[in-house]
Amino acid sequence: MKSESEIHSNWWRIPWEDLAWVSCGRSENCSIGFSVAKLKSLCDEELSAIKYKNSMVATYKGAKVYLFKFNRDVFPSTREFLLDLLQLRNINCNNLTKFIGLTEGPSGLYAMNEYCTRGDLRDILGNESFTLNWDVRASLTCDVIQAMDYIHGSNLKYHGHLTSLNCVIDSRFVLKVTEFGIQSLRDFDIDVTNKEIIRKLTEIDETPFRPRLDVADVDKDMVNLMKSCWNENPKTRPSFSTIKKEASRLDWDKTGDKFLDNLLSRMEEYANNLEDLVDERTQAFLEEKKRSEELLYQVLPRSVADELRNGRMVDPEAFGCVTIYFSDIVGFTSISSESTPMQVVDLLNDLYTCFDKIIDHFDVYKVETIGDAYMVVSGLPVRNGDRHVVEIAKMSTAILDNVKIFKIRHRPDVKLRARIGLHSGPVCAGVVGRKMPRYCLFGDTVNTASRMESNGEAMKIHVSESTRNLLLDNEDFDLEQREEISVKGKGVMKTYWLNCRDELRLN
Repeated sequence: MKSESEIHSNWWRIPWEDLAWVSCGRSENCSIGFSVAKLKSLCDEELSAIKYKNSMVATYKGAKVYLFKFNRDVFPSTREFLLDLLQLRNINCNNLTKFIGLTEGPSGLYAMNEYCTRGDLRDILGNESFTLNWDVRASLTCDVIQAMDYIHGSNLKYHGHLTSLNCVIDSRFVLKVTEFGIQSLRDFDIDVTNKEIIRKLTEIDETPFRPRLDVADVDKDMVNLMKSCWNENPKTRPSFSTIKKEASRLDWDKTGDKFLDNLLSRMEEYANNLEDLVDERTQAFLEEKKRSEELLYQVLPRSVADELRNGRMVDPEAFGCVTIYFSDIVGFTSISSESTPMQVVDLLNDLYTCFDKIIDHFDVYKVETIGDAYMVVSGLPVRNGDRHVVEIAKMSTAILDNVKIFKIRHRPDVKLRARIGLHSGPVCAGVVGRKMPRYCLFGDTVNTASRMESNGEAMKIHVSESTRNLLLDNEDFDLEQREEISVKGKGVMKTYWLNCRDELRLN
């Protein structure tokens, strides 16, 4: 009566509501991400998004469990099914995952097994950064042998679908076989790849279809044992009991003190690989951090970017005198109208890449580009005395020289012509905005520099009187006075054309 009562009890039935959900696959270390109420409200498509190869991870009574889904809608009620469950509960093998029970979810039936934190064997074998020495490989092999020998010697008789996916690794780096038993609930679908493998195995050619082995780093005894397992004659293939004895003879299965040494070897190997992985990830992080910083320094001045990265506010700053450069392309509207949008983008990208390479050789800061307009300043954010006007003047002549030889990819017959304007004076600079912050310049100096460009002429450098006065003592440049012009918002102004001496260009 006691035995019958145990068979027919519902010890194996676990309410779905008793599970708390982890939003990832069994091979990942993750946090609980779904409440029961949330999970119950999910449709099948949404539920499948948190599955991992027909499996899920949850917590039950404070411990993580691994769930495998069956392609069945209801539990059988036969005595044979109940006996199978009782047999699973009584299994006692260190290399088989512990069976906990069955649960019925919104999208089907699930078996609940012990959760192993290190993932499955496929994860380890497929991880190029994780290497296994011979002792660890032999130990994992013995773990599989122990598990399968137990299954073949029990009432289960066979596993039925043993792969690297259902060989899982626990926290002590011991391999355990999972997803065994309850064959009546399983639906073994054979995909195209497996069908092709079966066809090649059954249609025997001169050379039977067998796995390819790189035996350079594999023990010869293990290779011979493996080959005997896929012998063409099934009667000559060794049973797992025979394989276990052979492993013992070859001293693969270490016990006692050897077992402790082996366990420590496994953990040491895992720790060493983990350290290498951490070093690799750390180096990758540092390289990515460096790239991010360099990208940030392209957008904001280095000193400003460092302040923002450290969580400090950047207050606006006044500068007594800087020199500002503006340029644009004469006839750009006409060129754009005769080009596709992608051709316009390519043109500007090629041009500004050329300009960017030039300005790297001078003490200047690129403020921004708007369409075909290019704005540069010298004298901020790092003050450089009176050198700002010389740096901008030299840079301007270098840019003009490169425009003369610039080739438009889609219009090689068209000569590009630039118009450049310079002005020197006081400005205020600061970071504007929180999303995509920009380092902006404010003040009448900016407006005047823009007017110098718009009132200039193609392939000439147009400078204001204040810029001319700062260059008077510099012998590298010739300043040619232009007739007075009327400038919008500024009235009549005396301006100049800036020319670089030939000997400076040669240098």
